[in-house]
Amino acid sequence: MVVHSKRRLAAIMFADIVGYTAMMGEKEDFALQVLHHFKEKAISLVQMHEGIWHKDLGDGALCSFENALDAVNCAIAIQRHLNLQTEFKVRIGIHLGDITYRDGDLYGDGVNIASRIQGEAAAGGICISESVYKAVRNKDDVSIEYLGKRKLKNVDWTTRLYQVSNSGVLTRSGPSSRVISLKKAVMLALSVGLFVSLIWMWALSQSQSIKVATVERHDIVLPEATPLALIGSATFGVGQKALALSPSSDLLVYVGQVDQTTHLYLRSMESYDVEKMSGTDGAFFPFFSPDGELDRFLYRPVLKKGRGERWATYHHLSSK
Repeated sequence: MVVHSKRRLAAIMFADIVGYTAMMGEKEDFALQVLHHFKEKAISLVQMHEGIWHKDLGDGALCSFENALDAVNCAIAIQRHLNLQTEFKVRIGIHLGDITYRDGDLYGDGVNIASRIQGEAAAGGICISESVYKAVRNKDDVSIEYLGKRKLKNVDWTTRLYQVSNSGVLTRSGPSSRVISLKKAVMLALSVGLFVSLIWMWALSQSQSIKVATVERHDIVLPEATPLALIGSATFGVGQKALALSPSSDLLVYVGQVDQTTHLYLRSMESYDVEKMSGTDGAFFPFFSPDGELDRFLYRPVLKKGRGERWATYHHLSSK
């Protein structure tokens, strides 16, 4: 008996119906209808993409293609139809590797790896090996996401796996690293850089617009001949020394006491000389007007006939 065998590189596609064993136990007739629909549609799509349907594996199928792109496009077509038109789901795994054709059947590690990759796919999804990814990664009509490294059963090395994320194909949920083009990566980096620059410029403008308050301290020395009076004869300001600084901080008015009598004295902050203000005998509690003018206002006791002293009369004094 002559056995004809041939070894070559091929893209192996392994497909399997999700939950078929349980489906058979619950609704056998429905499960058979599912299997028939899957095979009928899948076989026609495999042939359309120039693949070979080698054999049924229970509820699954083993197929091969001459190149990885045909295998991926065929898998996308199958999943789009089944996910939109049927209630059942299929997992598909694809690997590019060496296989041996023998009397119409497939053998080799490539077949085993494809079957293990199929188990890592989402229900309704497509999982591919790194060798397939490298063959189709630059194709505009194929979208791919990185799933991570996996230790597959009966495979001695760790395998990098990817999933196809085209519309109509289901993917695993959770974080995954999307493979993006260099152009998209550059645009993303530029966008982030522009955003950071705008934030920095805004923060700088805000810092420049903030006015920092300053505090000035002055030592004020008054003449010994006209010391600051201690007001003790008025109901307002009792026990406190009386003085006032102009809003512009250039003039000082204070209550001085000479021979038991208070007077108002004016001093420029730029000199040590003081000037006695006329008409301020007995005055106390000087203050400046809110508008900052040089006119001064003060209270002074006024004797009201028949009513004693009162403290409610304003007296306008000029600093000149």
